[in-house]
Amino acid sequence: MLDNIKKTNLLLNRSYKKKLSYLFLLTIFNVLVEFVTLSLLASFIIVLNDPEVINQKINSEFILSYLNSLSFEKLIIYFATILFFAVILKNIINLGTTYFELSLKKN
Repeated sequence: MLDNIKKTNLLLNRSYKKKLSYLFLLTIFNVLVEFVTLSLLASFIIVLNDPEVINQKINSEFILSYLNSLSFEKLIIYFATILFFAVILKNIINLGTTYFELSLKKN
């Protein structure tokens, strides 16, 4: 396997190696954003089912007092807004990563 990596290393020029490293970093960032988005979705569903879970899971008094001061409707609207923008951001990052990957394949 190490021999194959060395052969591949010899075949690629410096510019293409740099682009591949950027693609690798973009892919890792894409995976992290996807994970955060899925975590937000799970949190949103949990809060919809049982809003009292917030009191049990959050340790920060400052955040907990703020969330407890909100009505249930406002809390759901805030969570839904954050989730919406997270999904939009995830899709933009995914689109950029895919575009960059396809531009590498084209060359």
